[in-house]
Amino acid sequence: MKNELWKSLMVLLVASCLASCARIAEDQEADSAFRQMIGPIFDQQLQLRTDKKEYTHEDVVHYWVENKTGATLYFPDQSFGVQAFCYNATKKQWEPYDLGFKVGNPVRKRVEPDAWLVEEVTYSFDTDLMKVGGKRVRIRLLVIGFTEPLELGGGQRYGAYTDIEISAR
Repeated sequence: MKNELWKSLMVLLVASCLASCARIAEDQEADSAFRQMIGPIFDQQLQLRTDKKEYTHEDVVHYWVENKTGATLYFPDQSFGVQAFCYNATKKQWEPYDLGFKVGNPVRKRVEPDAWLVEEVTYSFDTDLMKVGGKRVRIRLLVIGFTEPLELGGGQRYGAYTDIEISAR
């Protein structure tokens, strides 16, 4: 009886390790595909933060940017021009994901260096506007700031992203 239990535990342990390794490999593949899609704009000087990493379908996602570039950054609107993507492992590519909201009256957002403690550099959206479809969805949020306003050419780009998960309930 002990041998059978031990063998069962070993099979479960090996299966768990294999699943974990597969997830790590997929995550690395996804990160590589994302960086290729967006370009070389991630250097940790701009960071995107959320109040937590896991949300239910009736939560509010609060997020903010931390500008450590030493330069004023400009974003397309008050949501920081946030974009969302979901990784399609079958196609091995990132696909746009609809967050379910549009900024009503877009106003360019200006963020000074080290101003992340100021309330004006936060934004939020409701997850109940998203089409989760009764399952858990992993979403990558992306913001891109520029050292000049876009109408002046944009200047240097700085990007930041973070991953969140949203479940149906």
